[in-house]
Amino acid sequence: MMTYSLSLDGGGSKLAALLFDENGVPVSYATAAGVNPRFTDAASVAQHIRVCFRRLFEGFPPLRLKHVLYASVLEDTTLYQQALSPYAVCDEWVALGEGLLGLLACGIYPSGTLVLSGTGSDTFFIKDGKQLEMIGGHGALISDAGSGYAIGKAALEAALRASEGWGPPTLLTEEVCRQAGLHEIHEAIPYVYRSPAPVRTIAALTRCVGAAARRDDPVALRILEQAGRVLAEQAQAMFRRHPEAASLPLAVIGGGFRTHPLLFEGFCRSMQPHPVQRPLFEPVAGGMVYEAYLRHGSLSSRELQALQSAFAALDKTQAH
Repeated sequence: MMTYSLSLDGGGSKLAALLFDENGVPVSYATAAGVNPRFTDAASVAQHIRVCFRRLFEGFPPLRLKHVLYASVLEDTTLYQQALSPYAVCDEWVALGEGLLGLLACGIYPSGTLVLSGTGSDTFFIKDGKQLEMIGGHGALISDAGSGYAIGKAALEAALRASEGWGPPTLLTEEVCRQAGLHEIHEAIPYVYRSPAPVRTIAALTRCVGAAARRDDPVALRILEQAGRVLAEQAQAMFRRHPEAASLPLAVIGGGFRTHPLLFEGFCRSMQPHPVQRPLFEPVAGGMVYEAYLRHGSLSSRELQALQSAFAALDKTQAH
């Protein structure tokens, strides 16, 4: 009987799940809305998990899972286990953590530094497969500098200031209104405050910054440059706290880095001469890469490329 493993990446913007067989071949992928209890109520979190698993296991008979490899803002796996029970039994739940999962998605194991810019932001130092330290990750109410939330908040603030005459004109006003379906920028205030997930709503405005930056808007370009610098400051702080990290690989991951090339370029300039690795996969594929490392001990460039091809060929129509 074929056995499988499941990789989970449960973040603020989305929950992603990847099912792969005992040979490391990915067979199903699904997503649902985010599961961060800081800004999503408990009933919605449970519903998002159920939706994701229903999409993932559609068409499969009950399965035997060797591992569930997970990184999640939910520290307790109870909701995951309850939602999984109609579809599969699992031998072992393995907490990889956000840092290791992301590092693996960049093709790096077992040691390195990962800078993440998603809904939130964090910098992780991983050594021998274990997380030694995390910098950042304080949450939107305290500080998530360089995150999607911080970028989106800066965009909204700049758009409002421009409209009120105490900030420079910016295309962000137009872009925010277009994305949110607003007639004028002050409608953004109830749009955010009435949202059931305001942090996620603000983080989604990163797309407005990317759009305005592609039109050479100086304010948007400045926001991206600042985000790149502050993320580099986190990485540099990690190198000071752990000097050995400076001789190990450095990688970045997360939607923030996909907003516009300027953010990544600014980060790289600040980190020179240290090379920076971009992701090879979505973070959820880190679980698949992890098991490949366990099977083979190491992975060549060709083996990583084969995994990339298999993941790219996977039907992602369940990625709603």
